[in-house]
Amino acid sequence: MGELIPARVLANIFHSLILVFFLYYTAGCSSSDGLSESFKIENDTAQNNLIEELQRRNITIKVDDNHQVWFSAQDSDKVHAIAREIMAASSPDRVSFRYVDEKYTDMLAQKLRDNNVPFEIEVVGGNKQLVLSQKDAHLWEKVKAQVDELYKQDIRTRINP
Repeated sequence: MGELIPARVLANIFHSLILVFFLYYTAGCSSSDGLSESFKIENDTAQNNLIEELQRRNITIKVDDNHQVWFSAQDSDKVHAIAREIMAASSPDRVSFRYVDEKYTDMLAQKLRDNNVPFEIEVVGGNKQLVLSQKDAHLWEKVKAQVDELYKQDIRTRINP
């Protein structure tokens, strides 16, 4: 029998750990019932519509705790086609606004802050945009209408001084 070489023992342990980790990880990437691919639409209404449509078409799915839809790889093309249809037909869950005159975009942002309305600011093509959730429309529609009216008055004043 040979002598135990510490470096070789450590290398074997290391390789065994990698193998165990790999097997554990890959087993976690698919469910035990053969559903190996998943899809999730961030818009909750559209995601619910996807689930209903897949069930209506008798495509085997599983919905996990994160509302992710798991399905068989053989159904991948069908699921993605259905998801594209649903996303194209669904209304956006967020909208963005910007005014040509940035002072009104800033004014709207300040009024939203003053009214504790959640929003995000994105810069697209060097222009600041305010991104608002449709579910909060009841909080921001009136505020935006006020700024819209001020903007229109300013335009009218510039056209007809």
